[in-house]
Amino acid sequence: MKSFLLAATLWFILGLATILTIDFYLLPQLTGQNNQEVQVPQIIGLNTQVAQKKLKSLGLDLLVETVQEYSSTIPKGRIIRQNPQSFSHTKAGRRIWVTLSQGDKKKILPDFSGQSIRQIQITLEQLGLQMGNILEQVAPTLPKGVVFGTSPQAGSPIQTGQVVDILMSNGEVEKSLLVQDFMGLSLQLASQKVLEQGLKLGKIVYRESQDLLPGTIMAQKPHAGSLIQDSMSIHFLVAGQPKQ
Repeated sequence: MKSFLLAATLWFILGLATILTIDFYLLPQLTGQNNQEVQVPQIIGLNTQVAQKKLKSLGLDLLVETVQEYSSTIPKGRIIRQNPQSFSHTKAGRRIWVTLSQGDKKKILPDFSGQSIRQIQITLEQLGLQMGNILEQVAPTLPKGVVFGTSPQAGSPIQTGQVVDILMSNGEVEKSLLVQDFMGLSLQLASQKVLEQGLKLGKIVYRESQDLLPGTIMAQKPHAGSLIQDSMSIHFLVAGQPKQ
């Protein structure tokens, strides 16, 4: 029994040695690859199909790592790293290992409300973002110079290099106005009163009426008695046809 196991072990070792000899010595000799060296090409930034074709022309093989890495400069699915490195020398028949890009890591824009411009600038730089314009707008409850928002809005997905505008209170407070009743007035008189009240004249729609004189206000929006901001518009429905 011991003789049989010893013989089997010897035959296994001999067979393994034969395979290794053929793979690492005889085949390279027959194919002329034993001593042939090639320069590893630059394949970073390429997709695997193009890279494989490029390597194959030099007698090299492509193998892809299972783990991918984020990159803000190389698109998803393209090669971000290679080993051996480009322009190094290796023997033909060797494998070139590559790592693929997973694309830019998704970021969410934080809420900068109440922060100073300096604080916001530092955070944006850390996120790889750019500060855009500082836009002063009306924010009725906030004093002048207070940041109350951004464009795009907080919570929005963003990409590296994206520009973010800052919304800052200009300290002004919009006035709330009570809408007058313009029903039955002429369009000319109603328009004059709208402008005198500090409001804007909005959309004017005409409709035929058998009961009202042409040019008379039939309806208004917002309705009389509504409380609105002084920057809003008043829209009218007017009897008759628009003047040509």
